[in-house]
Amino acid sequence: MPPFTTEAESSVSGCDERRTALASKRAPWHVHETRLQTVVAPFSAFEDFRTQVIKLNERGLELFMLHKYQSALFHFNEAFRMITSTGSKLLDSAVDLDRSKIRADNLASGALFGAKPQPPSDFLRPMEIFGRGTPISMADIESWILIASMTLMINGALGHLAMDKLDNAEQLLLMAITLSAEDDEVDEQDLESLRRLYHVKMVLMSVYYILGQVQSQTSDGNKLNETRLRESIDSLTQSLTISDEILGENHFTTAGIYVSIGKILMREGYVRGASVSFQHATGIYNRPRTEGILGQDQNICNTMTDLEMASMLLDQGWSFGAPVA
Repeated sequence: MPPFTTEAESSVSGCDERRTALASKRAPWHVHETRLQTVVAPFSAFEDFRTQVIKLNERGLELFMLHKYQSALFHFNEAFRMITSTGSKLLDSAVDLDRSKIRADNLASGALFGAKPQPPSDFLRPMEIFGRGTPISMADIESWILIASMTLMINGALGHLAMDKLDNAEQLLLMAITLSAEDDEVDEQDLESLRRLYHVKMVLMSVYYILGQVQSQTSDGNKLNETRLRESIDSLTQSLTISDEILGENHFTTAGIYVSIGKILMREGYVRGASVSFQHATGIYNRPRTEGILGQDQNICNTMTDLEMASMLLDQGWSFGAPVA
């Protein structure tokens, strides 16, 4: 059986019913048989493990760009299988990570989640798995595995989308959302916890965007029914909400999501709703901007989100809690 194949979904009416049915079916990566393991390992073991996962994903990216989608899916699948299978092996010889025991040359590359991730320039392009930085806690490794798993599900979904296997793509993305929901313990007064949350939400923003695009398509090219259109717009709105939260309401990524919503509404004949979406995007594009400290384009009125402000204040030793993310 080729990798990433599933049985055809039965027709289910209603947004909630369809979402539940798709999420509960047998997963292409057999997630129900092999639950994601928490990896607690010395840095050297984690580094080797991470390197292998990244190499498999990179090979999949190369094949995807050559339009060899089935081969790309195979490598994304193998990378995910390594995540699910290697965790238990590392756990047998695991030791808790202690920052004081990590070698200085390892920390020279910075904390695992120290660097701020950049939003994707193209949501519909497969994603790399970041491989720099040193974990300083068990939570760091757990979050890296979560993000890597979600990234591989995104890449697999894009492979299916390229081959017009919409149900398979949707199923993987719903699995990624379910997986992210299990990571709900956030210490709002801990800088490292906020940084991990920022990285997870950046990936989740992509998951919802791609899900909305998948749900906006039909295999026969006909217009969407009302239920399916609502699902698509709801998913894109979730992506928009996350973009507002972590990037700011005036960020170009936020504007791009508004444009995508407008295009779908226009295509389906909802001209007024499309016009409103395009107006929101135009308002963001036309706002005055100034050159940032690091040469990045910044908005004069909104240069920092609540989550970024909380991280900065905690980094400076402020004692009050961060806003709810």
